[in-house]
Amino acid sequence: MDLEKIITSRDAKPEQIEEWLRIYRDDTRIPVVIIDSGFDTTHETITHKIWRNPKEKLNGIDDDGNGWIDDIMGWHRNVSKYLGIDIDSPNIHETIILRPQQPPISHGTHVASIALKNLDKFALVGFAGDMSHPDYLKRIGLFLKDHNIPFANMSFSYGNKRSPFAPESESFYELGTLIKENPQTLIVIAAGNQGMDLDLSEFKTYPPSFDYKNLLVVGALDTDDIIESELPNYKPVEFSDRGSETVDVFAPGVKVPGALVGAGILPMSGTSMASPYALNVVLSVYEENPNLTALEIKEIVIKTAYVPDKPLPCVSGGIIYPKRMLSVARLLAKNPSLTIDEAVSQIFKLEQ
Repeated sequence: MDLEKIITSRDAKPEQIEEWLRIYRDDTRIPVVIIDSGFDTTHETITHKIWRNPKEKLNGIDDDGNGWIDDIMGWHRNVSKYLGIDIDSPNIHETIILRPQQPPISHGTHVASIALKNLDKFALVGFAGDMSHPDYLKRIGLFLKDHNIPFANMSFSYGNKRSPFAPESESFYELGTLIKENPQTLIVIAAGNQGMDLDLSEFKTYPPSFDYKNLLVVGALDTDDIIESELPNYKPVEFSDRGSETVDVFAPGVKVPGALVGAGILPMSGTSMASPYALNVVLSVYEENPNLTALEIKEIVIKTAYVPDKPLPCVSGGIIYPKRMLSVARLLAKNPSLTIDEAVSQIFKLEQ
């Protein structure tokens, strides 16, 4: 829990340690919520980016009165009789490793490192553990509202209520309530990895199939990054869920590099990686123009997407286009009287 001690004990140059401490101590950083399996708080790419709750002190007292004692960086709730786990703790460190052999994988660590890569003005608020516990979801929703959180990521899926491993109905209800009651928060969602058309009623899965405007649902492309000259060649990867009315855009989702538990970087594939990749672009745009609301940035994502000759099976018809998004954000920062449509139109004309 003592993140400054972790940072200062690293074998690194003094100026690097000072830079990490400067970032970690910066109380102006914008909190970004990631709800996932857990986070390696000791990883070099993660520690200094973790949030410091300005309303809470590490003193054994619930300073902010939200029912959580010492929630200085988020919370961890996990109960599993099968795995012998019963956690209700402010320590968001990963407890479930997805792969028993080497190398061990933490889903949440990987996701968080992608979402916050090369961004120091944002802080990771981690909610770890059981993502289907109804009471936990209710309290996370209250946290989003209390702290006016602008951005969040959900790289998980319940399936649907008929799925054999689906959580209880109350979990679906509380997850939907969390989203609905926080319209100020743009929640970036992994579309899912079953290769299904989510527009079809029999394949609807949650959270992607919730019909709320503050969701950005992301499918996976067959690449680990966006290279402008290669845009015409990218395609949705076979495992990615899709849907011209449900999935908003496609982003890199194959062998995307991210943090590995303990140390190092590991490539992983899935819409779980595409979602934080898209979130990283969204945060970069917000950093460029903080006058934009989260929902305005979603609009920019969709209206600036690269659409190939044969549109992709998603709302935008295409691929997230970071360069074009940033160009629109800069233009709107210089000319705030422009509408998003006008700014997008001008950028398209400049590209011709």
